[in-house]
Amino acid sequence: VASWPLIAACARRRGVTLADRDGIGSRAVAIRKSMRALEAGVSVLNFPEGTTTDGSLLLPFKRGIFGAAQLAGVKVVPVAVRYESSELCWTGDELFMPHYLKTASRPSTRVRVRFGQALDSGAYASAAVLAAVAHARVHDLFYGEPNETAKRFRIPEPRPDSILPAA
Repeated sequence: VASWPLIAACARRRGVTLADRDGIGSRAVAIRKSMRALEAGVSVLNFPEGTTTDGSLLLPFKRGIFGAAQLAGVKVVPVAVRYESSELCWTGDELFMPHYLKTASRPSTRVRVRFGQALDSGAYASAAVLAAVAHARVHDLFYGEPNETAKRFRIPEPRPDSILPAA
C-alpha cells in the first residue's frame, strides 16, 4: 500500500504509518512513530497480525507494538473486527480496485466490532507475553458469542487532533 501514490499519500496525510512487512527497518520506523504518538497521549490503532485474512483464523500477533505500549506505559485495548461476509475481506492476490469497487457498491455493510477490557501493559513480563494475552483476548472476542445487545451507530466525523496533521 505504501507504494500506491494516491492511497499512500492520503493515508499519510491522515497520520497513518505504513510499514513494509518484509523490511525490518521500515517496521522499526513504524514502531518509533507509534512510540512518539503514544508518549504524546495519542491513541494508536494497530493490526498486530501484520496482514489481512478472511477471518477464518486469527494469526499470531507481532510483538513490536506491544513493546512500544510497555515502554510508553499505556494500556492496550483488545478489539475484534468481523465482517458479515468473508467476501468483504481483502486478502491474498485480489487486486485492490476491483475489491474496493465491489465493496463500495454495496448498499450497506455489517461489521461486528467488539472491545475487550483494557490490559495494563506494565503488568506483563515482556512484549511477547503481552502480545500472547492480547491475542487470547481478541480470539475470545472474535469467536465468542456476543453477550450484549447489538447497537447500530454512525461513525462520527473525525475531530481535529493537535498531534496528527490535518486532513
